[in-house]
Amino acid sequence: MMFSHITREYRGIYITPENIDSIDQVFQDVWLPEVRLIVVTDGERILGLGDLGSDGMGIPVGKINLYVAAGGLNPAWCLPVCIDVGTNNERLLNDPLYTGYRARRLTGADYEALIERFVLAVKRNFPHALMQWEDFAKEKAFKLLERYSDRILSFDDDIQGTGAVALAVVMSAVRIKGRRLRQERFAIAGMGQAGVGIASSIRAMLIEEGASEEEARGRIFAVDRDGLVIDDMPGLPAYQMPFAQTRAAVAGWSGTSLGDVVDNAKPTVLIGVTAQRGLFDRDLLARMARNDARPLILALSNPRSKSECVPDDVIAATEGRGLVATGSPFDGVAQCNNISSFRASVSARWSAARRGSRRECSCRRARR
Repeated sequence: MMFSHITREYRGIYITPENIDSIDQVFQDVWLPEVRLIVVTDGERILGLGDLGSDGMGIPVGKINLYVAAGGLNPAWCLPVCIDVGTNNERLLNDPLYTGYRARRLTGADYEALIERFVLAVKRNFPHALMQWEDFAKEKAFKLLERYSDRILSFDDDIQGTGAVALAVVMSAVRIKGRRLRQERFAIAGMGQAGVGIASSIRAMLIEEGASEEEARGRIFAVDRDGLVIDDMPGLPAYQMPFAQTRAAVAGWSGTSLGDVVDNAKPTVLIGVTAQRGLFDRDLLARMARNDARPLILALSNPRSKSECVPDDVIAATEGRGLVATGSPFDGVAQCNNISSFRASVSARWSAARRGSRRECSCRRARR
């Protein structure tokens, strides 16, 4: 939060509207012998802190430390990058020690053009690097992942990382319960990047188990700030549409709040990514226990002060029968943390890249 105040030695690369014309030179001056991983943020939506502008560089630096410690990557392969296009944070704009690009955030076509030039420069200078998009605003995050995932090795930790580890927890719980995923019903509170990532992963696994698109949709109940996501809601974001229920599906309900979803849809799995402390109170958890003998509760928001519930609440409300995992560390409880996905994501994407490179070489030889 006070990154500019404590910085003594710069790490990583800052790309700004002032140096984008020289981006190839900036990249060619990178001191690393080989870049295989780039963690990049524009600092707009830092978890729990919001718009930090160039002070968001602390996040790519920290994530790279995790890749090195947990994934075993050589630190000489890893490059932290901040796309510093300004900030709308008044505190930073008025802070004489702020080291970032001192202007309102670049938006619209100008922002997209700068990102495009950045991606093209990465492809020219680091063609085998994995790009991890980190802590972009949700509207931008979904758009960037869709736009660039087929053009450059891409991974969004907030969407794909959270989805992968949450699905792993769910699959472990299903095995403990001696059931199949298709027998579970899911309520997901919070349909931003994490919620959509989790819903997408669960839907993909349901379909892999043999469920139809319609059946998978009918087992996932997405809840956002206005209640259950329904397909006729005005202004519904495109990224939520695949998980919207039809109005006919809830015709007999008295309301569409999270409590109404628990009572009417009767989910057996309750997942929270809302950063709303205490959202899963003991009454709601007890109602989950009436839906299933061993309900699974994932309170994934962090830090601990923003967790939807604490494990003791689940134990008390379910008489010890509930299964629980948290996004923050609690004593004696499984932590559902994205760090578990880092090594797998890197290995899988590099393997895919190498296969693609071999196919490309084969095609070139064939054409000759």
